[in-house]
Amino acid sequence: MSTGPGQGKPFKVENLSGMRRFPALPIPNFVLFPGCTVSLQFGFPALQEQLEIARRNGGLLVVANGTRTSKGWLVPEVGCLAEVRSIKRTSHGLQASLAGIDRARIVGEDYQNERLFWTCEPMPSQSWTRKKLPELAGLPEQVRVFRGKMPTELWLDVAAFHTPNLPIKEKVALLAETDPGLRYYQLLESTREKKKNQRVSLN
Repeated sequence: MSTGPGQGKPFKVENLSGMRRFPALPIPNFVLFPGCTVSLQFGFPALQEQLEIARRNGGLLVVANGTRTSKGWLVPEVGCLAEVRSIKRTSHGLQASLAGIDRARIVGEDYQNERLFWTCEPMPSQSWTRKKLPELAGLPEQVRVFRGKMPTELWLDVAAFHTPNLPIKEKVALLAETDPGLRYYQLLESTREKKKNQRVSLN
């Protein structure tokens, strides 16, 4: 898996009139954030087909952390609208480049020809309104260099995606939070708790 900050097309869920239906892409133990581009390998045939459906229908789908159960996929309430930038067939399946665009609240699901679709509704977006830029320790250089060079609310999403060893459940909570100030404090608490646990394990 390769990752990095990226810019999606200027397509916003909240600019849609009402709800919209997208091909679904549930991925176990993975959370995509707006502003992030990721290259993933897909070996599961059903997920490969979801990618192909999205490519044939405007290139948009919704990505969410998914747990497969006997009754289907269990996913959180909020996913990430994404653009399929490219798809390449490899010896292991399909390699796809996905660019996160915006948050999308999943309000329903249905199947068409045995393929999963999610109905999503707009989520309000909020901007960073404080004068001081947020500071977070332990981020990769590829993320720190973008601080102050892109909208702060988007940079916080990129930081959440790249924060080392951040538990999936915390990433799910950060994706669901539309207030960038609250996302910042959640990230601060997560990194402080991780440092505290590291000190305890060393003693």
